[in-house]
Amino acid sequence: HYKADSGSSGWVLESILNPDAQHVFFDLDTSRTARLPEKWRSMLPGKLPTEEISRWATQQGFDLVGTQVPIGDDGQTCYAIQPLGMQVWELDESRWWQVRPRDITLEELIDEGRPVEGFLFHQQANFTDHLAAAPFLVVTAEGTPGLIFVGVEVNDDSLKAGVVVGGDHELQPIAFSKGRRFGYAMLETLQMEKDGRSTGAEANKPLKFPNSR
Repeated sequence: HYKADSGSSGWVLESILNPDAQHVFFDLDTSRTARLPEKWRSMLPGKLPTEEISRWATQQGFDLVGTQVPIGDDGQTCYAIQPLGMQVWELDESRWWQVRPRDITLEELIDEGRPVEGFLFHQQANFTDHLAAAPFLVVTAEGTPGLIFVGVEVNDDSLKAGVVVGGDHELQPIAFSKGRRFGYAMLETLQMEKDGRSTGAEANKPLKFPNSR
């Protein structure tokens, strides 16, 4: 059994295609971020060796990378978040920030979710909504389970220092940098009493789940 921790919100993952971007990669276990190394930044705006970069990022322990993807025939793109080495399921919108689980099993979350491959976009039947916010269950390459709340894209980077952004941070289209907003909460293992009732949280143990359910 698991419960969600207090979480962290207000993050913006910038695009790997922006040579000036500072926060391109993200490690959910440590909140560590990194930019694209110089040897690859110098290749922009040319084509990047994405498979090589993904291998490097995974070896460094990163779980997410920001990018931009085409969403139309007119050359329009949107900011996107791509998981690295993780298992991912999209959850119902009722699992957004305000309703974090306090006592639930991963099997329950997986059963209600939809397996995801590729970018963290909201999927409706046969339609991909590239701009909608959506919650996801993830299990990192290290076996750590968590929830990711992918928000709106940010095209307005005019936010000034000292200005307080109210409301749900993941739904605010203005920030210090352009990219895709997200927040996350990791899932902590609950200790179980002899009668099966959950008590306090304990350190997570690595997990692995099959992609099929």
